[in-house]
Amino acid sequence: MQKTTDDRIALVALIAFAAWLLIALPLIYMPGEWHSHGEMIGVKYGEWLLFLATMALFWATWRLVKGADKTAECQLRAYVGIADHKLSGFAENQIPKIILHIKNFGQTPARKLQYWAASGFASYPLNTQLPLQSFRPETISIFPSDNFSPVITLAQPLNSADMAGLQSGNRRLYVYGHIKYEDVFGQTRNTGFRLMYGGADNLSIGRMLWAEAGSYDD
Repeated sequence: MQKTTDDRIALVALIAFAAWLLIALPLIYMPGEWHSHGEMIGVKYGEWLLFLATMALFWATWRLVKGADKTAECQLRAYVGIADHKLSGFAENQIPKIILHIKNFGQTPARKLQYWAASGFASYPLNTQLPLQSFRPETISIFPSDNFSPVITLAQPLNSADMAGLQSGNRRLYVYGHIKYEDVFGQTRNTGFRLMYGGADNLSIGRMLWAEAGSYDD
């Protein structure tokens, strides 16, 4: 899509330059006798064409500059998301602990970062909305390739019903949250995530599976 837009802008610029060179200039320097019949509200047709060509060139140049700025922003901005995670304590009568590794994958710092993360059991497939949380009041900054690792724990130990639900796959343990931060261009960025744990195959590998992830802007 970006290449198609750039091609169209370049074509508009080429047409405007051709109109100025091949039509506007000859009309401006036509003999004076012709000009008496080649004016509109006192302005020569060639000068009108020159004005329109100049405006077209200005528009095409502005679009190119804007597109270049947007491309640079996409390449240089911060991208914060879940890089990895670690599970422990997934046994009956133990309290599970999940360590999330939140990383800046971009090339510039992420500033004023806030997040919330929560966990809880729910049916699989998920047929209701998981409870939302409030952002933590403190803010942090993450430099490129840096990360931090919040720890999420369940409120109580796993019981036999929890273990049976995880084993059958009818219930899953969900870990989910929202990351909000500001990039160096002053734009607020958002990342949502949701992972799940449960099912015989998943329990055997001891890893959470991605249920949903996405980045979006305010």
